[in-house]
Amino acid sequence: MIRIYHHRIFWIVALIATFSYNCTATTVAYGQEEPGYYEKGRDCYRRVLSLGKKATPDMFKSCVEHFDRALQSTKAPPDKCHYYLGQIYHRCFDMSGKQSDFLKALFHYRTITQHLSRSNLADDAQFLIGILYSSVDIEQAYKELKKVEELFPNGDMRNKAAQKAKELEKQIAFLHPEVKKESTTTDTGLIYLEEVYHWSGTDYTRVVLHTSSPVRYEVDTLPADPKAQKPPRLFLDLFSCHVGENLENRITVTDGFLRQIRVGQFNSSTARVVLDLESIRDYRVFTLENPFRIVVDILGKEPKKVVSPPPVLDSLPEQLHLDIRTIVIDPGHGGKDKGAIGPTGLYEKDVTLAIAKELKRILEQRGGYEVYLTRTTDKFLSLEQRTAIANAKKADLFISIHTNAHEDPRLGGVETYFLNFSADKEAARVAALENAIAEHKLSDLEAILRDLLFITKLQESSQLAQSVHQHLVKELRKRKTHLRDLGVKQAPFYVLMGANMPAILVEVAFISNPKEEKLLKNKIYVKYIAEGLASGITDYAQTVAGIARVREGR
Repeated sequence: MIRIYHHRIFWIVALIATFSYNCTATTVAYGQEEPGYYEKGRDCYRRVLSLGKKATPDMFKSCVEHFDRALQSTKAPPDKCHYYLGQIYHRCFDMSGKQSDFLKALFHYRTITQHLSRSNLADDAQFLIGILYSSVDIEQAYKELKKVEELFPNGDMRNKAAQKAKELEKQIAFLHPEVKKESTTTDTGLIYLEEVYHWSGTDYTRVVLHTSSPVRYEVDTLPADPKAQKPPRLFLDLFSCHVGENLENRITVTDGFLRQIRVGQFNSSTARVVLDLESIRDYRVFTLENPFRIVVDILGKEPKKVVSPPPVLDSLPEQLHLDIRTIVIDPGHGGKDKGAIGPTGLYEKDVTLAIAKELKRILEQRGGYEVYLTRTTDKFLSLEQRTAIANAKKADLFISIHTNAHEDPRLGGVETYFLNFSADKEAARVAALENAIAEHKLSDLEAILRDLLFITKLQESSQLAQSVHQHLVKELRKRKTHLRDLGVKQAPFYVLMGANMPAILVEVAFISNPKEEKLLKNKIYVKYIAEGLASGITDYAQTVAGIARVREGR
């Protein structure tokens, strides 16, 4: 499960409060109560629904006001109002993939199952929660569908939910083969803090705590104490937890932002980790599973440095840092994580590294770019480490390279992704396949959605994905490889989460397709892929710089 803490969530609370206000059935009506709002909303919804493919999200949302007003009347049926509102936002999410529509649909369905559970629509709402999740997280969808039988055993949706859950169970078995877990908790129930890792830059730090089992914890900050000569601190208390014997109690960091990490036993059952910082501007904490780890992302103000007078910048892109200079290329998988395996035994991890090295060579040869690889050898990197490297390098772009795979060997093609939610089931399948590499279950989508709301580079990532994909397809077609163009899509890839720059993931081929696996073995073909990727990156960089110059008036 992922939990996310953020000290700037006042607007989320406000959003929830707004939902609660709009959707409470017992609030005071607008002035003089007018009958018929529910009927008007129902008729509006049916009218839009009858338009079929011509219907748009805005058309559906035009019906919302009727149901909102109906909910403020004591005469309107609250369960039916929430059901129609859930349907409206569910259909909008299917068309747009917007996380706000997902959240609203989920809210209205949950209102029925949790607060209006005696309604004959409660089992329908629970079933639709499962359907809603099925496009973004099939494991959570499965759990929600199983709840239909558990919570509403006499409901008419029981059999339909069981059938759908059975279908998802087969997909989960393919995407997430069972892995035996070994618990290292003691007979007393204590958990051990085993390892602490960090990746840092001048104003960014990611710290990861590995514990032997899931642990309950609390996070807090302390301001600087000049009298005691103590810097600003962020600390985590891990309950029912002991510090491992081999863990250092003080880890010195020399990046100018994070001073040191202190680890100690706060009391007999609580381990404490303290981060001594130069400053704390913002932070986010979340957890990943299997193995369990706590991830801490901290942003601080850059330390003041004595520098010579800055050079005169002759262009607006330079002044606004819109020019693309630093690029981080991420060869997917590595080490113990082989990735997908082709019919003749070709490993995805080897293909992605070969493409990444060639791409780095081409970009550096063209000049003007500083290019880093997240790995240059066959070694394992966790998903959280990959984006941490890009953030610490202050990269302008992050490109993660992968090959696709499917149980049907006939499927093939090229597709490019940026981070967002998607109503595309195939995109959700690919995301689940890649996310499974970290043995990471998407069991709390609301928390993931909250994390996504803080990301500000979605538009730029979409534009980068379009540019890279178009040039890659053009290059491969020029070589008459006849690979299918599967387009640019959006999906919740964890390797892209938390990136502070435009970030995309490219599936360059299906390694499970015998013909495409054969192409991936060819060094010349690997160069073609790298050439296409490089052209897309260069074109995006030139477009960004060109837009800035237009604004400058050149």
